[in-house]
Amino acid sequence: MDCVAYGLDFGTTNSAISVLGADGSVKVLPVNQSGGEIVKSVLFFPPRSQKAYVGQEAIQEYVKAGMRGRLIQSIKSALADDKFTGTLINGERHQIEDLIAVIISFLKSRADEIIGRQINRVVLGRPAIFSSDPDKEKLARERLIVVAQKAGFQDIEFQLEPIAAALHYESSLKQPQTVLVADLGGGTSDFTLMKLSPEKASETQRDADILATNGIYIGGDNLDARIMWRKVVKYFGSEANYQSGSKWLHVPHRLIDSICDWHFLSFIKEDRFEQELIQMIRQSADNPEAIDRLQSLIDNNLGFALSRSVEIAKCELSSIRKSSIIFNEDEINISEEITREEFENSIKDELAKIKDCLHRLLASAGLTPKDVDTVFLTGGTSYVPAIKKLFQDEIGADKIVSGDNFVSVAAGLALSSKLFFRK
Repeated sequence: MDCVAYGLDFGTTNSAISVLGADGSVKVLPVNQSGGEIVKSVLFFPPRSQKAYVGQEAIQEYVKAGMRGRLIQSIKSALADDKFTGTLINGERHQIEDLIAVIISFLKSRADEIIGRQINRVVLGRPAIFSSDPDKEKLARERLIVVAQKAGFQDIEFQLEPIAAALHYESSLKQPQTVLVADLGGGTSDFTLMKLSPEKASETQRDADILATNGIYIGGDNLDARIMWRKVVKYFGSEANYQSGSKWLHVPHRLIDSICDWHFLSFIKEDRFEQELIQMIRQSADNPEAIDRLQSLIDNNLGFALSRSVEIAKCELSSIRKSSIIFNEDEINISEEITREEFENSIKDELAKIKDCLHRLLASAGLTPKDVDTVFLTGGTSYVPAIKKLFQDEIGADKIVSGDNFVSVAAGLALSSKLFFRK
């Protein structure tokens, strides 16, 4: 294949890379170590080592190491965080740009190996909104540029992820449509309203066809966190109190929050103040067993394994009405049944925010639901029945279509390269 550019979808949970050929064809490349197209956006540093493993291999090595070492996931969500510049790993500090560059470099090197030569042009996907704060929005974009440069790319362009998904969907159309694309991933929900047509698929100027874009920082990780709050955090002291002088206080909210956003547990492990606080709480807590479980969760790097048990239960609820969260590690024994109804009740706030974002999107384009011909759902979170029902209720059940939920954006990013690069 005579290649023009890569399309690279660096996601909160999964990543993929595609290539545009000189003949206009697009291929999502099998860069996964086992030959698949999807790479988990995960890094693992073994104990006392600076060698980083990526993707499924990172998870395998983490398990092989007895869940010791440093596993880093969902790092995309920190791009707009000006307070997070990096972290200490086995005694050496790593900047956030360097950590993400390891993942991007892996995707590029695997792709170059498949293609048989180096491709230095890339269209990087980005969410419709990194942050409502303009300074943080700018920071996230600048960090991604540095990451791409560190990975070896020279010509770097950005495309909104929902627009990329729209262009991918357009390649399957037989007639013009006004399409609402909803890209629902692990960290964000992004939306685009766009006029699509098979006659326009080869055009290089499409700005006039983009009617509106919008997004919100809600994704699959937030839904997992709601399950954590409803069913799991009580095992780790969320309902416990401890004595400080003559007063009884609740266990600090930030410690419980870290369980729901598990990759922050490793930062607590590094923080001497937080460790001393946990020990102080345990000495006077009315539920010391729960604090022991919290300490074990932190000390033994069990946050990822716990989050996986929650994610598995969530995914099962997409096809069955009842599931269970099962976790048995290092004397932490959890067996909690959860129904789809409980799950949907726990994510009502997230659903309301997504619905409000959808309304604002339509209003900004001056459209009503009747003006939308099709809703194209993509991204792993689009499998959640309550999410799909929201779009059915708002736009119409007969208008919902789904594509390849994990590679639509990557394919569309390669198609987008025609808008930026000449052959």
